[in-house]
Amino acid sequence: MESEAAEAWIAGYLACNPEYTSAAPLEGGVSNYVYRLTRADGSSVILKHAEPHAIHDENWAMDMKRVKYEHAALSSISKALLSSAAAREANVEVPSAIAYDADNYNLILSDCGAATKDLHTAFPSLTPAQRVDTGRRLGLWLASLHHCNAIDKATFYADETRDRQGMDQRIDLLSAGLPAGGTPVEKAAFVALLEPFAAAAIQRSSRCVVHGDFWPGNVLVGPPHEKDDAAQDLLAVIDWEGVGLGTGALDVGAMAAEAWLLCHFHRESARASVVEPEDFGMLEAFLGSYLEAAGQVEEAFVEQAVVQFAINLSVGRGGKQLMRPVKGLGCEIVELVMGKKEENWKRGMLALGWGTEAWRDWFAGQ
Repeated sequence: MESEAAEAWIAGYLACNPEYTSAAPLEGGVSNYVYRLTRADGSSVILKHAEPHAIHDENWAMDMKRVKYEHAALSSISKALLSSAAAREANVEVPSAIAYDADNYNLILSDCGAATKDLHTAFPSLTPAQRVDTGRRLGLWLASLHHCNAIDKATFYADETRDRQGMDQRIDLLSAGLPAGGTPVEKAAFVALLEPFAAAAIQRSSRCVVHGDFWPGNVLVGPPHEKDDAAQDLLAVIDWEGVGLGTGALDVGAMAAEAWLLCHFHRESARASVVEPEDFGMLEAFLGSYLEAAGQVEEAFVEQAVVQFAINLSVGRGGKQLMRPVKGLGCEIVELVMGKKEENWKRGMLALGWGTEAWRDWFAGQ
């Protein structure tokens, strides 16, 4: 919808739902129209409305059932995670599904609050201790999600066509990061390297529930704790339309890459010439706590996580000049991992910040 059409749509929605007195559009996403609806008593909820295309590009077709997937997730995951001690320790919230209109693709969610910011935006204002606490809690929570036996997997949509399309999009994004001047033959060979990764990622056995778009932009951070500057009152994971069954390595690799980019560019903006231990504290805490809660992981899991890490590096958010060397790094990582050109690719991942004691022990044992 164009902006005028969107304004007319929300005006019509308010007219049909008089319990809400106002609607404020929320920015940041590309797939859904999102509004904060306010009631007469001042309380608020979040409305998500899906159209068959992206918000700003009607040529970008999108599956309208994405709100159905999100409704399924928000209706069951919070309750299921109550059985996990690690999830309770992490204290990460998931919005509640209040109402779902399947005919009109409208989803009403609980509101995490107007004072929250997404982690991508809030990161520069967090203290080193708060970043570590945030990474630790997210790692514990994600491992709990991936290993929760109380979640009914039959609830979640598992479609090989959708999964294959998602993998193909990831491969296209990564190969777009190849250095300029590469020949089609070189690109084809590079894509062929990724086929085992794609096949493993969509295989049916040993699948768990994955968020599907786990990055700092989909994590909400509340104001700092009044009495403890190392803690946040609120962490919440939002935007579940990508939820499904898959390998947890995709969530791990995506968040690890985006955390690395946040830490890397924060250092660049500070013009730091020396890497300090706390510079990548959020990343190390996230990876370390995930491994601690998940237990031993297989090499195939780590390879999948590293390839997803590389994909997110290659499509990371940043200026063109800043991102050019990072995109090249992503392609180089894939060649090292999937092509087995060097035996020391694990050492390279340590240099990128996969350096917690638990992960150092894992790499050393391979």
